[in-house]
Amino acid sequence: MVTVPAAVSAVLGVYVAFIAVVFGAKVPLPEAKHDQERI
Repeated sequence: MVTVPAAVSAVLGVYVAFIAVVFGAKVPLPEAKHDQERI
């Protein structure tokens, strides 16, 4: 049986990682594409 604090920390860890991946994938890439188009 998983304790509540362990479950909460696991969910938060996955959530933070998911947000980091989403922002990492959607934010820098469009900027990089625009930079390449300008050149």
